Amino acid sequence: MISKNYLKILIGFTVFSILNCSKKKEEFDPVVVVPKPIEVVDTFTAKSCGNNQTIEEITKGGWVKIWEDEFENNLNDWKKWMGGAFNGEYQYYNSEKNLSLKDGILKITPKQESITGAENPFTTNQKNFNYTSGRIESGFKFSPNGVNYSSLRLIARIKTPTGIGMWPAFWTYGDAWPTNGEIDILEQNGANPKEFSSTYHYGDVVNQDQWIPAEVGIYKSDTDLTTCWHVYECIWEKEKLTYIFDGKEYFANTGRNVPKMFNKMQNIVFNLAVGGNFVGNPSPSNIKLNPMYVDWVRVYSK
Repeated sequence: MISKNYLKILIGFTVFSILNCSKKKEEFDPVVVVPKPIEVVDTFTAKSCGNNQTIEEITKGGWVKIWEDEFENNLNDWKKWMGGAFNGEYQYYNSEKNLSLKDGILKITPKQESITGAENPFTTNQKNFNYTSGRIESGFKFSPNGVNYSSLRLIARIKTPTGIGMWPAFWTYGDAWPTNGEIDILEQNGANPKEFSSTYHYGDVVNQDQWIPAEVGIYKSDTDLTTCWHVYECIWEKEKLTYIFDGKEYFANTGRNVPKMFNKMQNIVFNLAVGGNFVGNPSPSNIKLNPMYVDWVRVYSK
C-alpha cells in the first residue's frame, strides 16, 4: 500500500498544518459528539518545508504504536467542543463549522462572526461572542500505568498560525481538572512566532492548580516557526515529562507533581483559541486570524 507521505510527494501537493488549559468547573463531560460529517474543503496551499517523522524512526527505538489518526476521512475518534471556554478567551467553539478535512489534513479555522451561546459548557448563562473556532478531544483516554506500559510517547505534526491573538495548542488533560493532570506539549502566541512553550498542571483539589512558573519550558528559534510543519512530542513517564521538538529534546519536567499524574487518564486535545490571558488579551482591532493545521497524531508505548 502506498503511504500517505509518498502520495503527497507523488502529486507534488503540500499543505500547512490548545495552554488553552480550559479550566473545568465540574466533573462531567462538557463535549458532545456532532453526528453531522465534517466539511471537506478545497485543497490547502502552503510552502513545502518543515519536519516530518516516519513510524519506522520511532519503532526502531523499541516504541510500539498503540493509536494514530491520519485525518484521512472523518473525526469519528474525536469529540467536538461546543460552547465558550475559559482563560479570558474571546471565541465560541462552534466546532461543527470550524473544523474541516482535506487530503489527510485537519484544519481549524477561526472566524470573525457574531454568535450567542453558553459562556462555557458548564453553564446556561448566555454570552455574545465575536469569534468562533474549533476544538477536538480524543474520544478515549491514555496514561502510562506501569502494567500495560510504563511510558507513553505523544506526537503530532502541526503547522501553527501566525497572528496577534492566535493561541494554538496540542495538549492532554483529565477531569476533574487538575486532579488528573494536564500536559501542554505545545502552546504558542501567534504574535511571537519564533517561540512556543511546554509545561504541565496538577492539583490535589478540583480547580486548584499547583503550577509554578519554573515548570515552563520555552523553545526559542531564530526563524519563524509558523511558516512550516513541525513535529511536537512528549514522553510521559512516572518521574519525568520530556518535551521534544523536531526530534530533539529541549525541556523536561521532573519530580514534584509529575509522579502524581502516573496512571491518571487523559484525553488528547487540539484547539485554536482567539485572544485570552496567554496571548496578552489583545485588542480585537489588532487580531489577525489564521488557521491551524494538523497532519497526524500518534501514541506510542514502551
